Amino acid sequence: MNKIFMSVNGLDYTYAKLISDLGEMYEHRYYVYYKNNDPYKIFKHIIHSLIHDYEIEIIDGDLSKLELIDRGIDYDHLSQFVERVEEKGRVINTLPEITEIESICKNWRITLHTSGTAGKPKRISHHIVAFVKNIKCTDRHSDDIWAFAYNPTHIAGIQVFFQAFFNKNSIIYSFADCQRLLGDLLEKYNITHISATPTYYRNTLTYLNKSYPLVKRVTFGGEKYDASLEGLVRLTFPNSKILNIYASTETGSLFVGQGEFFEINEKIQKYTRITEEGELQIHHSLLEGSSALQSDNDWYSTGDIVELGENKIQFITRKSELINVGGYMVNPTEIESILRNVDGVLDLIIRGETNRFTNNIIVADVIKAYDVDELVIKNAVKRYAKEHLQSWKVPRIINIVQQLGKTRSGKRLR
Repeated sequence: MNKIFMSVNGLDYTYAKLISDLGEMYEHRYYVYYKNNDPYKIFKHIIHSLIHDYEIEIIDGDLSKLELIDRGIDYDHLSQFVERVEEKGRVINTLPEITEIESICKNWRITLHTSGTAGKPKRISHHIVAFVKNIKCTDRHSDDIWAFAYNPTHIAGIQVFFQAFFNKNSIIYSFADCQRLLGDLLEKYNITHISATPTYYRNTLTYLNKSYPLVKRVTFGGEKYDASLEGLVRLTFPNSKILNIYASTETGSLFVGQGEFFEINEKIQKYTRITEEGELQIHHSLLEGSSALQSDNDWYSTGDIVELGENKIQFITRKSELINVGGYMVNPTEIESILRNVDGVLDLIIRGETNRFTNNIIVADVIKAYDVDELVIKNAVKRYAKEHLQSWKVPRIINIVQQLGKTRSGKRLR
């Protein structure tokens, strides 16, 4: 068991170390809330909760007292625990298999927090079935090595963790401050799988100046697929299969596709529908293990605007991200995808700014190439926008910025 379970900030934790640490955890108490940013400690605590079958709530370690209260968490109850039940107590000398977890986790539930990109963050709970239903445990996956490129307290990170853990894979932390070290980590640990947001790839590719042929799988998720990135990703990871996954904290993983289109599995076609406004709705029966969701006549509104093709859907934008400009509903991701074609634009975010005449005006925050003059890039963006966009979509204000806002989960923050 000297195989690496997880590498974090230069520290390698083996599976043997994990088993030893699990055996020493909380001899008499299991903590219900776990507030931390350390991925090894978070996953160790999740595994402990699985083995002993108790509920757990994972909380970002940097949330303030006021933020916790706003989310309905009593700050004084963070140390809440459940007393150890003797008949549940287990000597930990080996790690559970996925089939064992399904049979012993009758009470287990994990509560996570949404990122807040679509309004006030929500607390969403899932039972074990929501995670294990999509895990592939085969000999073919036994040697996978994962670059961990998500916040470990959020749904996408938890899903990657379970896929790796139940195959006894190695997990190489490459999120947050470790992101710029991805190139070194790819070579040192021979990473084979990466799952991340388009924002992560866009920011990280600037640090990668060679190709990495050992990477077999690159997965996009968490945001609208960025087709302009695909060419760069293929150059950087020439032997990889590129997939796009539709998932959320509320629904878990639902659709998989290649490129911008998601395949609608025949088994779940009747459990999905699109409203007249283009919003995707999911039947409550697909929200396995999920609680605290509001549904309308058994249908849960995802807040995602999509277009439907032949057994395929294409994600357009979040309903909450549409910008009302003089009565026109503007999709900011459409503008971003067009303006990234401007020479000298490394990245940008389109957002709305309140205007008393038109409700909002379009604002572009742009990261430019270091060798391009600020005035030149502003004029280039404005000219390109007028040539390729309708007038109400043209940015009225263009700001040159050093970095773009991101949520705790690594998504773009408008």
